[in-house]
Amino acid sequence: MTMQMEEIARAYLAIKDLIENRQEAMKELEEALKEAMLKEGATKIEVDGKSLTLVQAERRSFNASALQELVSAAVFKQVTEPTVKTTLFDAAVNLGKIKPEVADKVVSKTPYSQLRVK
Repeated sequence: MTMQMEEIARAYLAIKDLIENRQEAMKELEEALKEAMLKEGATKIEVDGKSLTLVQAERRSFNASALQELVSAAVFKQVTEPTVKTTLFDAAVNLGKIKPEVADKVVSKTPYSQLRVK
């Protein structure tokens, strides 16, 4: 390993650690700010020329099985999308339920590179 690569790796790890620590601190501050705004009944505040707005919303999730029983097949098909789960697909290939030739025809691969830190 060259000294230049080692120096780049050290700088990378230092910045990565700094970002992770800052993100954790930001999450804590965000929660504290939301709590303070809720406590005071504020939905919007202005600080240093910037506006912060507290948005209260709900995430929705759906019971697909119940929906399938309550609407027509056409409507169900219209509002849902089938997806292939990689782990289940790989298991089916390994068990012989999907032949390797079929897998080769339906799978496309996109190369990527990734740094992993342990």
